[in-house]
Amino acid sequence: MQYRQLGRTGLRVSAVSMGCWPVSGLTSLDVTREDSLATLRAALEAGINFFDTAWSYGTSEELIAEVLSETRADVVLATKGGLDRGGDGRQFHAAAAA
Repeated sequence: MQYRQLGRTGLRVSAVSMGCWPVSGLTSLDVTREDSLATLRAALEAGINFFDTAWSYGTSEELIAEVLSETRADVVLATKGGLDRGGDGRQFHAAAAA
């Protein structure tokens, strides 16, 4: 695996990152939890250390946490936030959810 510096952060990330939407099973209903965990482990074994996730990706964050619990210091996680308007029309604020 080739690695690159991530801007001026000092972080060294794999040239290939893994987008974690598919492991959530949200759009691939035949993907099992075991499939997802195996996919994440295979990515780590291949040298991928840069994973992209988001709150809206369903269970991907929980799956990532389970697989990365032993190697967390060696992994870079990218995540995203956004707006979620509840049934009452109020805007969701990330600070309130933290």
